[in-house]
Amino acid sequence: SGDADFDFTMPAEDMTLIAVFGINVYTITAEPNDPAMGSVTGSGEYEHGVEVELTASPEPGYDFVEWTEDGNVVSDEPDYEFPAEENRELVANFALTTYTVTFNVMDDEGTLIWDAVVTFDGVENAPGDYMYDNIIGGTYDYDVQKDGFFPVASTLVVDDNVTEEVVLASDGTNVADIYGSGLSVYPNPAGDRVFVNYHKEILTIRVLDLLGGLVYDATVYDNHDEINTSGLKDGVYFIQVTTATGIKTERLSIVR
Repeated sequence: SGDADFDFTMPAEDMTLIAVFGINVYTITAEPNDPAMGSVTGSGEYEHGVEVELTASPEPGYDFVEWTEDGNVVSDEPDYEFPAEENRELVANFALTTYTVTFNVMDDEGTLIWDAVVTFDGVENAPGDYMYDNIIGGTYDYDVQKDGFFPVASTLVVDDNVTEEVVLASDGTNVADIYGSGLSVYPNPAGDRVFVNYHKEILTIRVLDLLGGLVYDATVYDNHDEINTSGLKDGVYFIQVTTATGIKTERLSIVR
């Protein structure tokens, strides 16, 4: 009999029965979500307990994303290993390769500008938003503008994550420049405190680190302020002063 349960009538003589066992064999199926995006290896039949090794290989211009089974993610590594214990159907998911484009905007003295307007591939971000995600490789036009500076327009080749440095030259015809910067930050380098003076009313003062992280934020409504910097680590920061006519930024060094 080929059944595990075997019923029979005992004959009038002795009998010897042998139960024959064999190892289970499972079918492992692995396919790409789109054959144009990538391929997989490792599909086949495996005996119980044998290690299965699946490999997902993307085509140029695509990235491996994850392995799924019945719509559920089972691994985010292109090489997926597991023991054969049941029949399985897996899908290697690939997606078009995309990149992140970041702009660093500064003036011709090397001071970072935090509120310029960047337009990349026709998409204009809010002032100070210098990052574009999910960009497909290619060549793109961009321009950067800020009041009081000459705009910059150029092209950028994107074939990896890229940071583009843009230097804006001051427009000497700007009315506000007639009065000079008017912003005084001292002492600089500073220790545990720094003073900020301006010839107009200061609305807010912010201090940012080199990565653009906000470490100090205050509402002032006066033409001067004192900042307690005792809690800041030694290094380079940027003081951003907002007035009714615009924003001024100065570099600040803290050294103890």
